[in-house]
Amino acid sequence: MAERSGDPTVAALAADHVERLLRIVAGPVTPPRPGLLHGLSGTALCLLRLAGSGRWDTVREELLGAARRCLHLELASCRLEGDALLGVDGRRLMPYLGIGSAAAGIVAQRLLEEGTDDERCRWAVEGVLRALRRPAMVGAGLAEGRAGILLTLREIDATEPMTGVHRDRLGWYAVRPSRAPLTGSSRGCLVPGEQGLRLSADVASGAAGVLAALDTGRAARDVLLLPDPDDTVTDRTVTDGPAIAARHLTAVT
Repeated sequence: MAERSGDPTVAALAADHVERLLRIVAGPVTPPRPGLLHGLSGTALCLLRLAGSGRWDTVREELLGAARRCLHLELASCRLEGDALLGVDGRRLMPYLGIGSAAAGIVAQRLLEEGTDDERCRWAVEGVLRALRRPAMVGAGLAEGRAGILLTLREIDATEPMTGVHRDRLGWYAVRPSRAPLTGSSRGCLVPGEQGLRLSADVASGAAGVLAALDTGRAARDVLLLPDPDDTVTDRTVTDGPAIAARHLTAVT
């Protein structure tokens, strides 16, 4: 908001929040559930976005160092299953973006791109990639499903062959409702939401998040406020593979 509005009051508030965030991360932190939504990888991605904004250059190294500390703490909430790195959520081992190890892979990749020489970052990237190469996924969603896996693979390595597999299989989840909620229309498609209990059009578990992940431009990155490694990306088109799914997965909101 400070960057968009130019309001000095908002800028001062933002500066205060940045200082508080750095103090919190520097202190004793108990790692919560791993992942973008609840874990320290979400905090790390926020710090990386701030470091890349150009507004906080005077504390840029502190921001990068804090992001690295968050990653190390997040990795304490992950473990290897075979050679794949998964997030520990109670009794479950999760690869997903919202809850799981996927977001830690994005953080590690961004830190490496920033020039961080950290063997733990390289280890995390490889472990997460191996987890995301598994073709079997229960749900479609951005937070806990195949859409988030697709987005993460593109963020870490856009040339990874499994991106095509996850992209094409998103069409498996498309369901055309006989009557869509709110609008009463039968046009468009939804996807089964969290735990498959209902059809969903939302960002975290439904069709909106799937569409964002299918977009090859910046849609999902903008929705999740991920740090952008390349501000020159202009291609917002949807590629051939998911074209059929994208036409039908129109969020009914």
